[in-house]
Amino acid sequence: MRNSYRFFLTFLLLIIDFGLVFLSVYLFVTPMDRAEMYGDWYSFQNGLYISMQTWFIAVLYLQLYRNFSTQGFTGLYRSSWRALLIQQIIYIAYLNLNPSIFKGEVLIQQAIFTCTFLLATGLISRILITFLGWYYEKKMGFKNSVAIWGFNQTGIELAAQFETHASDKKFLGIMDENQSFDFTQKKDLHKRLREAIKLASVQKIHELFICVNPQMFQDVKGLFTLADEYCLRIKFVPDILGLYPDNSVVQNVHQFQAISLRDEPLEDQDNRFAKRFFDVFFSLLVIIFILSWLYPIIGLIIKIQSPGPIIFQQLRSGENNEPFWCYKFRSMRVNSDSDKIQATKHDKRVT
Repeated sequence: MRNSYRFFLTFLLLIIDFGLVFLSVYLFVTPMDRAEMYGDWYSFQNGLYISMQTWFIAVLYLQLYRNFSTQGFTGLYRSSWRALLIQQIIYIAYLNLNPSIFKGEVLIQQAIFTCTFLLATGLISRILITFLGWYYEKKMGFKNSVAIWGFNQTGIELAAQFETHASDKKFLGIMDENQSFDFTQKKDLHKRLREAIKLASVQKIHELFICVNPQMFQDVKGLFTLADEYCLRIKFVPDILGLYPDNSVVQNVHQFQAISLRDEPLEDQDNRFAKRFFDVFFSLLVIIFILSWLYPIIGLIIKIQSPGPIIFQQLRSGENNEPFWCYKFRSMRVNSDSDKIQATKHDKRVT
């Protein structure tokens, strides 16, 4: 029942959003403006089609409706205004690049009216969806209660995720919090888990997440059978974080989890793009505003100290151990051992 109401709210939100996009184009392109901007009804249909397509691209990129299903109303409000901003940018950019479809005399005016209309009606629709969600969850009891058993690093981090994101669940906390259990025998842990399942049923918990060391698992099938008897859903979350260093990172690789010693930010494509953009942009600033006047001065000093080129090139190892040429100001006299012998203290080659 809870899944049905969540699906209903998501589907209702989708219909409302696309309906509002249609109304925004229809209402704020008056009959006079249509003739001026689009020429005929067929072109107006094209404009309407573009609006729908750009909104679809925006919500697909931000995964708006998926975030609503997984993160609740917090994710919905956060993603909605971003989707509207992206949609308007793409829409206006496309029409400016295609003047045959849309004349730009009233483009700014229509964009302001459309954006204001969508902001106002979008906010109202989300308040309505929030109220419906509150009514179903509070008044009709469609909010499942979940709890965690396993007071360890994995259990604590999972609890933090429930408290932050799982608005469609009623999180009751960690059942064995502040209790100290040091299980050395699998049978002792198994007995304790059976007791936890029975206690969870008494407390009317719908779903129990069990966070334990996978090496201590015993008769997991029997625990699932016992949970079914008490109409309780259990899910095992292996406590692998406690087996590795604190700075280790768990990543999902298709259907598997991979553990690495540290996080590698440059494995993310967005981070690589941001770094490359910063490198190029900052380098251009340095070249234009600093090297443009500093290079001749340094070059003159190098020439005075010793004859030879101003720039020295050296082979270095880069990404994936691929060699590349590094260019820098020469700080030594020209010699045949520059690529073989590193500089040392009181090196006679240094100028």
